[in-house]
Amino acid sequence: MKRSNKPIPKDVINHITSREITDKVKKMGVEFINSVYLNGKYDWMICFTANDIKDAKSVVELYFKLYPEIISEIDIHEEMFTVQSCGINNPEIKKLNEFF
Repeated sequence: MKRSNKPIPKDVINHITSREITDKVKKMGVEFINSVYLNGKYDWMICFTANDIKDAKSVVELYFKLYPEIISEIDIHEEMFTVQSCGINNPEIKKLNEFF
């Protein structure tokens, strides 16, 4: 996610830190895995599981609905293959060849 240049009101910060959205997305069949505040082109990265792209897009719509003034952009990226996780290389790394 990329935020707008508008200041974030205190009540919005409180809503974000309360993690209320976690319960809302669970009802949609989505589970958050990681939620990270970033420094760079984007300001926030959320990794989550979803049943399909439709559910993933519903999460994006929810964020735009909840925070219309502070989110300027959201990109969805689907994880296709894990090469390394938590410092551990995928023991089936050769299967990456199937993607090319």
